[in-house]
Amino acid sequence: MRYIKRFGEYELPDEWVETDYKSQKMCIYTHKNNIDKNVKDHISITFGENNYSAKEHREFRNSILEKFDSKLRLYDRPKVNAYGEYSKKGLTVYVMKVIEPSGRRMAQYYIVGDHRFCMAQEINYGGGKSTDKVAKDFVDSFEWKTAVNEY
Repeated sequence: MRYIKRFGEYELPDEWVETDYKSQKMCIYTHKNNIDKNVKDHISITFGENNYSAKEHREFRNSILEKFDSKLRLYDRPKVNAYGEYSKKGLTVYVMKVIEPSGRRMAQYYIVGDHRFCMAQEINYGGGKSTDKVAKDFVDSFEWKTAVNEY
């Protein structure tokens, strides 16, 4: 399903639905079979602004890595992986992943824009791979709205 938001457009699999929690800068999605259950696996999409141009993406990366590093103490013996890549649409993406020995997984995908970013955060308590695919689908389909003042 294609979602059109004020900051951009993206696709998620049809079996993933938007929850009732919404704000101007965040949306949360979960598998339709989990909507009425106490299953915590989800993807949240957050939009924000920053002080960095798209050309200054390395400075933005350093800023988010510093924030990410400060939160690692919240995890139990985490295995951490951080890297950069390009989406299928050619956008710069920074990825940070944490896996605990229990199987709980968290990943953040930051799509870099000009003085803005869009972040998909994957939370997966069950250890399955379906949220990984959904987050990757989001990243690869994401397109910015063109005018900065459309936020």
